[in-house]
Amino acid sequence: MFALCLSRAPDFMTEDFYFVRPKTGQRLLLGQRTVPSTQESIFTTPPRLGLVISTYGSPAHVALALAVRRKLYPTLPVLVHDDASPEGDAVQQVCQEFDAEFQTNSARLGHEMGDLSGIVGGLRWAQERGIELLVRMTRRFVPFTDWTVGLTKLAVAAQAGTYGQVCHKYRFNIRSECVALYTGHWALPEIAGPMTQYMLNSRERFFVERYLYTLVGKVYEMSCRKALDWERAHGTIEPRLMYAPWDFLETSRVTPSTQYLWHEMATPASYAQFARKFGLNYPESAFTV
Repeated sequence: MFALCLSRAPDFMTEDFYFVRPKTGQRLLLGQRTVPSTQESIFTTPPRLGLVISTYGSPAHVALALAVRRKLYPTLPVLVHDDASPEGDAVQQVCQEFDAEFQTNSARLGHEMGDLSGIVGGLRWAQERGIELLVRMTRRFVPFTDWTVGLTKLAVAAQAGTYGQVCHKYRFNIRSECVALYTGHWALPEIAGPMTQYMLNSRERFFVERYLYTLVGKVYEMSCRKALDWERAHGTIEPRLMYAPWDFLETSRVTPSTQYLWHEMATPASYAQFARKFGLNYPESAFTV
């Protein structure tokens, strides 16, 4: 059963908006305009981070991601969210071995909706744990390095509701396999509510990245003053992206990285070789899903 303990929406102010004709003194009322948020900042101290790993089975990928966590950021809270896979019991056992929390869908939702369920489930878990900035990674995204320090610094500076990167190869405005979400905004009824209902009731075939970016836009509308100031100081393209670019990520999924593995630029052998560094002796075939 999916049910989010949703946050209260921020208070927004409105003002009358007119077309003004100075020569005649006419002021033609068009309607009410929502003015930018009066909130100064969303993070007054470094945010508490949490990680949700979305998966459909594949205990080998999950074990590798959790081994990296144990080595590089062992105190980071982590949840593994499974889309009701036949390997769920094996994935749960891996989570127990690595002291990670586990949850699974009661029924499989499939590739697209199952992907969204990891975000929805992660947001609920983040609220329960008091996690302010939730990072979502899919199972085949496996870091080489500790990304937590850089993300924390970026969040304190940028004060944005979303952190991610573009993919020029596929012309996606945001990559969905690794993204950071400010729980205080993403768990609001107007964001998490429609996403939950879409996930449960729609059977459309779609690009998760494009749907996700529509929600990024809604979160962007809640930007605090410091976020807008940071954007003006650092924005280099027009139209500006509606999130803070996270330089941990390459701007294309197929570009090799020294900071992570991703299946579009790495082979199953690469995963198996990296896993052996942590004492995980999975065959290459375990990383082919």
